[in-house]
Amino acid sequence: MEAVHNVATGNFLSITNLTVSFDGFKAVDDLNFSVDEGELRVVIGPNGAGKTTLLDMICGKTKPTNGTIKFRNLELTQMIEYQINRAGVGRKFQTPSIYEDLTVLENLEISYPEKRSVTGSLFFKQTAEITEKIETVAAQILLTEELGTKAGLLSHGQKQWLEIGLCLMQDPELLLLDEPVAGMSAREREQTAELLKSVSAGRSLVLIEHDMAFVEQIAQTVTVLHQGKLLAEGSMQEVQNDERVIGVYLGNYPTMTLLKVDQLHVYYGDSHVIRGVSLELVENETIAIMGRNGMGKTTLLKALMGLLPVRQGTLRVREQVLTNSESYRRVAAGMGFIPQGRMIFPYLTVEENLLAGMETLKDREIPQFVYDVFPVLQEMKNRKGGNLSGGQQQQLAVARALVSKPTVLLLDEPTEGIQPSIIKDIAVALNQLKADLGFSLLLTEQALSFAMEVADRFLIMERGEFVHEEARANVDENKIRSYLSI
Repeated sequence: MEAVHNVATGNFLSITNLTVSFDGFKAVDDLNFSVDEGELRVVIGPNGAGKTTLLDMICGKTKPTNGTIKFRNLELTQMIEYQINRAGVGRKFQTPSIYEDLTVLENLEISYPEKRSVTGSLFFKQTAEITEKIETVAAQILLTEELGTKAGLLSHGQKQWLEIGLCLMQDPELLLLDEPVAGMSAREREQTAELLKSVSAGRSLVLIEHDMAFVEQIAQTVTVLHQGKLLAEGSMQEVQNDERVIGVYLGNYPTMTLLKVDQLHVYYGDSHVIRGVSLELVENETIAIMGRNGMGKTTLLKALMGLLPVRQGTLRVREQVLTNSESYRRVAAGMGFIPQGRMIFPYLTVEENLLAGMETLKDREIPQFVYDVFPVLQEMKNRKGGNLSGGQQQQLAVARALVSKPTVLLLDEPTEGIQPSIIKDIAVALNQLKADLGFSLLLTEQALSFAMEVADRFLIMERGEFVHEEARANVDENKIRSYLSI
């Protein structure tokens, strides 16, 4: 399949030379992209390829640095979010945003356009037309029998369907969906495929998705992004057979190696803990190192960060040998580390913790993106770190590592001790930060559900050695679980 270089055409959705830069890093780079009326388009690509950022720019959440986005000849880059929504563009985000204390019926009712303004709410009356609309949408999203159920009691998949329903209540002509089947059961994924085929009648859909089996079920055209650029476009069969796409997903596409570990051996006294480990982490990649407790995962990250001595082997960051360098030199070279247990300074304020992560920088002003992504940290910047909740401490630990703008981030067991309800939020935040800031991520994790949300590759560690590897594109979840079970 030939490379795609055509400038977007057509008058439904037409994107031309679209670029957005975050502190010099181009999350989307000179992208041309178009969608026809009535089309169901799926956008795929590795984590950090710019997929979510693309949707953010279409719906007005993020303003582009350059380029145009035309929807029915309206220039969306000159409009703000609510204007774009009223023009006919709906957006469903990765994490369901529903009113959990309201019933399904009340959620749908409150999303009806006439009830969304202050005046509309004051003088709103339930009519036969509105009742019919709610019933129609409820049937489309498979929730007719749940209209009287509180949204908080729905399954994860049903919550995803409900948020799609909230969008459908506004009759969008273009519906943007970010990973609509993430976290769903196999049966829910099948039902969602049929649901989306149904709701695509009379409107266009643009989906981001990682589940290739699901993409194959629904896609008319597939667009592949890589490093913010258009890599390939065509039918699912065409992109699956494209050598460049295969290379990106299987790690054969030419990319810069940021971290290279070669035959690393680490000891605790006479105990041989890490046994000849080798790996390469390339730009914009996320690798999840998985395994049971006591297999050497944390020891490896500590050795990479200079907190434990290396007996044998080499460590390179962008070809700079750092095997025996002090930790602060590794930070200066572009490495960041978020340790297991977070390890924040409990008697320092949030702001002081963040500044502590900037010791190697000349400019010690906390970047605004930290507060944009973690607004709770700005609200609590004068609160002592020890007085934060576990989830807030994890946000602080992530932010402290990112203020130095690393190119390689090491993250040790990020979901340990975290409330299950916010684990998905952490995955979404990590993917967004990675897309916006352009770092690569090496993490250790035992929760496969979390790792599936963020990782491009999986390395299984047993007794200090890598014993199995899988790529995200063809991952066998049951195989990985067999290594994690006791």
